[in-house]
Amino acid sequence: MTFFCKGLVLVLLIKMTITWPVAHLIMTYEDTIRASSWLGKILFAPAQYGPAYYGIAIVVSLIIFFARWNYFSAVLFFWLSVNFYRTCLPIVNGSDLILCILAGYTIPLATHPRLSSEKGRLIQRTVFNFSVWLCQIQIAAIYLVSGWNKLVSPVWRSGDAIAMIHQMDFVIHPALHGGHAGDAINQAISWSAIAFELAFAVLIWFRKTRGTMLVLGIVFHVIIAVALSLPDFALVMIISYLLFLDDGLIASSTISRLHNAGRRFFLARKFDHTEREQAVQRDRRFLHRLCEAFQRFSPH
Repeated sequence: MTFFCKGLVLVLLIKMTITWPVAHLIMTYEDTIRASSWLGKILFAPAQYGPAYYGIAIVVSLIIFFARWNYFSAVLFFWLSVNFYRTCLPIVNGSDLILCILAGYTIPLATHPRLSSEKGRLIQRTVFNFSVWLCQIQIAAIYLVSGWNKLVSPVWRSGDAIAMIHQMDFVIHPALHGGHAGDAINQAISWSAIAFELAFAVLIWFRKTRGTMLVLGIVFHVIIAVALSLPDFALVMIISYLLFLDDGLIASSTISRLHNAGRRFFLARKFDHTEREQAVQRDRRFLHRLCEAFQRFSPH
């Protein structure tokens, strides 16, 4: 789950970098930042420093992103996420809340430092697996609640919600603003969104349909990102899909692994016999793990 955790850190980095230039304007609403209780003053201590918080938080987040994922970095990332949400309270959207929730889940997803005793490692692994399961339920619940709310809403069932979105010039993409696709098309778009969200909450748990739902989800959120100008929400949700993949599969497909394998292949002539044999064995193990990962996630 390291890729999932680092992906969330990357989202926070992007959001803080974009928000920093206007942080002084957002923080003029002091009532949303100032904490009154002693617990709030501790929890929201970084936010009390105003725009300077962003510069410090960006540097710390960069260190977290490149350092090994551990319990300390996970807690620190969650703390920074909560404070970012606090400082941006006047302009937050759904992606910021989801980022905070998932950031909290990343704490038990850390596996370093490993406990020394066998019983401790068993408890650590149990907590890790249970946390992954809770994260997956959280993502499925987001789609289920969203789909159900649309299903019970007459505005969504009739397609009027899509028609109204077309008139919201502060949300809709300029190329789509003011357009009228027709009642039948609006209704088809509405029911497609409802069907996908409800189906995702169920079909994501089955191996045979998981890959299809993840691909449809990426397309779904890319469309939302472009049409409704919500790229941050799309990015958070797409990164959350890593929860449903195996870290071994992701790691096996990274550019660095392929680069190292290619480098060993092209520089094999410079190795002596022993080094060449060791490189071949490493490549064989790499390909074996890659095949095992694909077999685990292939439909049976």
